[in-house]
Amino acid sequence: MAGAQVGYTTRAESMGADATLNTALSAFTDCIGYTCLHTLAVKVSDKFRQLALLSEQHFLPMPVRGLPSGKETGKFISIDVGGSNLRVGFVELFGESGVDGGDGPSRERVRKAHERSWPIEEHLKVDKAEDLFAWIGACIADVIRSGYAELSAAEKQELLIGITFSFPMTQTLLGEATLLPMGKGFAITSNLNLGKMLLDGYQRQCGAAKANVVNVAKSSASLEASYKLPKLKLVAIANDTISTFISVAYAVKARPNSRTAMGLIAGTGTNAAVPLKLDYFSPSKTAHSRASFIGNSAEADAIVTNTEWSVRPTGDPLFELDIPTKWDKQLDEHLPPNFRGFQPFEYMTAGRYLGEIVRLVLHDFVSRGNGMDNIPPSLATQNSISTASVAAAALESDMVSLAEPFAKFPTSLKAIVQPISKAVMDRSAALMAAYVVGLLALAGDITLQDLNDKLAKRNMDEDFVKEELVIAYTGGLISSNPGYRESCEYWMNELIRKSSWKNQGKQIVLKEAADGGVIGAAVLAGTAMSLMGSRTELT
Repeated sequence: MAGAQVGYTTRAESMGADATLNTALSAFTDCIGYTCLHTLAVKVSDKFRQLALLSEQHFLPMPVRGLPSGKETGKFISIDVGGSNLRVGFVELFGESGVDGGDGPSRERVRKAHERSWPIEEHLKVDKAEDLFAWIGACIADVIRSGYAELSAAEKQELLIGITFSFPMTQTLLGEATLLPMGKGFAITSNLNLGKMLLDGYQRQCGAAKANVVNVAKSSASLEASYKLPKLKLVAIANDTISTFISVAYAVKARPNSRTAMGLIAGTGTNAAVPLKLDYFSPSKTAHSRASFIGNSAEADAIVTNTEWSVRPTGDPLFELDIPTKWDKQLDEHLPPNFRGFQPFEYMTAGRYLGEIVRLVLHDFVSRGNGMDNIPPSLATQNSISTASVAAAALESDMVSLAEPFAKFPTSLKAIVQPISKAVMDRSAALMAAYVVGLLALAGDITLQDLNDKLAKRNMDEDFVKEELVIAYTGGLISSNPGYRESCEYWMNELIRKSSWKNQGKQIVLKEAADGGVIGAAVLAGTAMSLMGSRTELT
C-alpha cells in the first residue's frame, strides 16, 4: 500500500470514564462545520493528488481514454456484482436515436429485460472463490434461460457480456481485470483473473446442462433453454463507480451548462469515479490507456478513474484532524485482522458499519452504568444493529415509536438512541461531502483555497459562468435516506460556495443512477464493440 497509515488519535479516549450523552454527541459532531470540513477537503485533495501519481492501489484508470459517445448500440447480458447483492439481466442500447428512431424526451435509449437480483449470502463471501463464481454462473444461466426464446439465432450461439464489479481491480484491457483485496466482508484473496473466474463458473453450468441432455427430446424453446446455453464473450469489465458514472453520462442528455462530473457509491461501502487528465498519473499507470480512446477525440485527454478513495492511506486526513472517535477505534479492533486499518474512511461513513458504531456507543453507555443494570441482548452481539434501523431512528422524534431492535430498550436507553443515531448519520454525510469536494478540486472542477490564504477579490471585469456539476450516485445509504442525501448536497454546496469566488455560479446536483451498475456494464460493452469495429486491440 502507498504511504503509511496514521494511527488512531487519543482525543476520544481522553473524554474520561463517563460516556455521557453530550460527550458522545460532541465526539461525532465537532467536525461538522465549515472550518473543519473545508480543511479536511483541502487535505483530501492533496492526498489524492499524491496517490493518483504514485499509488498502484488507488486512482486506477480505465484502459481506454475518453467518454462513451452516446451512439453505442447492441444487446448484452449485464452483471452487477455488489457488496450485498448480485444483479443480472439483458440490456439493449439504442443509441442517440432511441428505440423508435424518434425525437423528444420520451424516446427510450435503454431497455432492460429479465433482470433478477439475489442477495450474496455471507458464506459465499468467505468460501473459496470458485464457489462464489460458480454461484454467479448459475444465476447468469437462470437469466439466460428466462430470455432464451427472445434471442436471435446468432445470440443463441454467443452472447456479449459486460460486468460491473464493486471491488478494486487493475486493468490493461477493457475486457480483462485482476482483482485486488476486496473488503466489504469478502475474504477472497487478490490477484485473481476476474473474467476467467466468472466464465469458468458459467461454464460449469453449461457442462451440467450438456450432461442432462441425454434422453431428452428438445421439442420446445423452454427445453432448449434448459439444456443448451450459449457461449459468453466477455467484452467489458468495470468498477461500480465507473459504471455509475458512465450510465448517467450515456442515458441522460445534459442540459446546457450541465455535465456529469463524478460517480459516487454510498451504500454497503463507498467509492468514487472521476475523469482526470492524463498528466495526473505517472506514465506507467496510463500506458495502456494512451493507446486508444473512445467517443469524441476532443475528450480523449481525460480518463475515467476508479479512485478507491476508502483504502488506506486515504484516511490520513481524518486522523490528522483528530476526527475518529474511540468507538471508531473499537470498530476497527473488532474487525478480522486483515481488515483492521484497511478502509478507515469507509468504516466511518458506509452502510456496512454505521449500525455497528451506534451499537458500540450504546453498549458503552450501558456498560458504564448510567442508571441501567443490564445490557440488552441486541447490544451484546456484534453487528446486531443495522444501518437501516439507525437511519430510521435518526428521523424518529418520539422514542415511544422506535422500531426494533430499539423498541424493547429501557426508557433511559431509548432516550439516547435518536440523538446518537442522528449524530452518526450526520457525520457520515458531512465527511462524504468533504471527500467529494476534495476530489472535485483535484479534477479542476472547483477551486479550494486554504483557510490561511486571503480570498482573492473577484475581478469585476470577469464574469463567472453558471455550471451544474452532476454527481451520479447509487447505493442504499444515500438512495434510501432522503435526509442523508440532502445533508450531503448541502455541505457540498456550502463548501464550494464559501471556498472561492471562482466557484460562484457552480452548483452540485446529486442525481440517482438507477440501475447504474447494470446499464453502465452494457454501455461499456457497447463501447468495447465500437473499439473492436475500429480494430483497437481488446483481447
